[in-house]
Amino acid sequence: VSQVGGPLSFVNFDPVQHDVVAEQKGSDGRPVFASKLSGLGEVAPVEGMDRVQSGQTYGFFCSIHPGMRGSLVVR
Repeated sequence: VSQVGGPLSFVNFDPVQHDVVAEQKGSDGRPVFASKLSGLGEVAPVEGMDRVQSGQTYGFFCSIHPGMRGSLVVR
């Protein structure tokens, strides 16, 4: 759960690299939000939180492991 424009970080607790990439695209064709790849124990800021809308739920996935999916709820 996050708030519009507020900071959000992704913490990787897995030995392999992961990231988070929004399924939804912005008007520029890029994912609404995304993080860089991070390794075990690394914290990566999620960029684009200023582009999400209050009251929306956004699906996301790992670009390396597309079967790994989740949802971000914005308040």
